[in-house]
Amino acid sequence: MRPAEILVSSYSWAEFDKLVRPLPSKLKGDAFELLTREYLLLDARYDFRNLWSTHGEVPKAVSEHPNPASEERVKGGHFG
Repeated sequence: MRPAEILVSSYSWAEFDKLVRPLPSKLKGDAFELLTREYLLLDARYDFRNLWSTHGEVPKAVSEHPNPASEERVKGGHFG
């Protein structure tokens, strides 16, 4: 069962846990990542405009230079 299929088949944490328990670690992690991503996108307490999966959704410019402003502060001797 693929992570997306697990997610749409689960109506509770107990059901999600039951479906992922027999899976290999990699698939468990992928399913949990998807669950977490969807939760953060749906819950109004969080305002994520850019929330990418690590499975090919991260734009190249971001993956190559994740936080250029932070890098500049470190190069300039500023750490905060």
